[in-house]
Amino acid sequence: MTQPLMPKATAVWLIEKTSLTFEQVANFVDMHPLEVQAIADGEVAQGIIGYDPVANSQLTREEIVRCESDPKMRLVMAKPSIELPKMRGKGARYTPVAKRNDRPDGIAWLLRNYPKLPDSAVGKLLGTTKDTIEKVRSRTHWNSANIKPRDPVILGLCTQQALNAALIAIGEKLGAPPVPVTEGAAEYACRPAWTPYFPAADRPGSYSGGRRGTGPDGRYAWIHGISLAVLVMPPLAVLSARARHIGGRRGLLLGLFLGALIVAGAFILVPARLMHQVVFGG
Repeated sequence: MTQPLMPKATAVWLIEKTSLTFEQVANFVDMHPLEVQAIADGEVAQGIIGYDPVANSQLTREEIVRCESDPKMRLVMAKPSIELPKMRGKGARYTPVAKRNDRPDGIAWLLRNYPKLPDSAVGKLLGTTKDTIEKVRSRTHWNSANIKPRDPVILGLCTQQALNAALIAIGEKLGAPPVPVTEGAAEYACRPAWTPYFPAADRPGSYSGGRRGTGPDGRYAWIHGISLAVLVMPPLAVLSARARHIGGRRGLLLGLFLGALIVAGAFILVPARLMHQVVFGG
């Protein structure tokens, strides 16, 4: 049953002005009978002025008389004489102003990792329109140059539960890695604008018979051995400083600077590496 307005004050009025039982009052105001008894004993609600439910159209005098005649009867709230406004349906999902600029990033992430997810589900998750989704997909969005695919859950645009429900609806297995996008232009539809495009056979780091100077796994080359110097030379420099070998410490740190920063920095710009393509293009 709907709780009356100001239930505790209503209970005070019913206790003072009627002969209803504690159970009848408690049932009407949605309180425990012991709490109603405490109000009657003056232990609770001291100083609260009674609220007349009859004058405020929550009860009728006839309903009170009917229940006073039989302790087993229960009070029924009167129907409002004024028609209540209809509840409005849910509109578009509200996204805080501070997070609206992140929506294209979330759209790009979903398009890249879950291409089977329909536009309607993406729009419902992120509170966006199909027109915006299509612009992000076709890279005609006004801010395409700055769009970087980012997880919408981390951005706070949707909850993980809502994303899981959308994926289950299209038959995706939860916990599985995201579906890889196909080769070609569709694979890079949502990449940042500065990311160069390489065919699969010519991508930096891919192994093609060793001609790029990488290892058989296509990840490591001899230049990564400089990392060992970074681990060894600083402790040696500290030991030299403690032994007051200033010249030795200076030589170690200078060698570390030249080898790890200058030499390694120069080698990442060779034509076989990705940074060469990023800096010089083509």
